[in-house]
Amino acid sequence: MHTGIWSNTLSDYLDDDELEDFQDLVMRDIKSSRTSKKKENYNTFVDAPTKDELQELRDNKHIWLYCLRIVRRELELQMSHYKTEKLEKQLILSASNDEDEIEEINDWLLVKSRWRNQAMKMLSVVEQKVIYIKMMQEQDTTR
Repeated sequence: MHTGIWSNTLSDYLDDDELEDFQDLVMRDIKSSRTSKKKENYNTFVDAPTKDELQELRDNKHIWLYCLRIVRRELELQMSHYKTEKLEKQLILSASNDEDEIEEINDWLLVKSRWRNQAMKMLSVVEQKVIYIKMMQEQDTTR
């Protein structure tokens, strides 16, 4: 990631590569926040952002907030899709007499339930970061 390529003005233009780099940084920040509390509960190791990268996020709050909103919306869409799939599976489950199919659906429901729990935790981290950014923006305007 390039340092200092973003400034504090909303009128700056980011090319696709720069925006993708920034989005990657935001995702690492989100994931490291989730894993930093209890690393032993997660199987994935997340390369946490450096101090310079965290400062870059703070220096570009408007882009950071934009990226968080994208992540939030994507999680909400995935969770909505999951809810629809779950209802379909439950309907199949209630009508099925095939033990193999019932076991397969129950396994699917278990895996998706675990995924939903992780997604909810991630959504919570995103919301915490949005509140944090808004608090920083409010402090910036009062100075």
